[in-house]
Amino acid sequence: MIAQVRTAPVFAYERHLAESMVGVLAELRQVDMDTLAGLIFAQSHANIEDVVVSATELHFRERAVTYAWSSELEVAWGRPPVLHLDLEFQHAGVFLAFRATMGTVDAGVSVMALMVDGRTADGGDDLAHVVRALHAARRPNVRA
Repeated sequence: MIAQVRTAPVFAYERHLAESMVGVLAELRQVDMDTLAGLIFAQSHANIEDVVVSATELHFRERAVTYAWSSELEVAWGRPPVLHLDLEFQHAGVFLAFRATMGTVDAGVSVMALMVDGRTADGGDDLAHVVRALHAARRPNVRA
């Protein structure tokens, strides 16, 4: 079982994660929304994974950010659809499960679970460790 983030303020982790994921989310938003929605509706997880790999390959080292084979399409009458992709970050002893949410005009991330060196993160040094891992996982010559 993956431990939930409890003691550290989650927003601090989300802020650093969001800063690192800006380029990836921008790439994902370049994909036709109807195409992504169709893949999610059809549960075409292998195809969604291909899209995620393509979006992350320019920004992160191979397999640092992966698709967790879980997605959701939020549709409400009179509102544009919202796509949710569950993703994972793994690098330098950090495991971070998070959800990327994309609408027609915005995108964001929310942390679902976080472990550092096999234990639940608790802020302070762990936050610094996560920040270092996010930077270390970046491709060379790519700004966060």
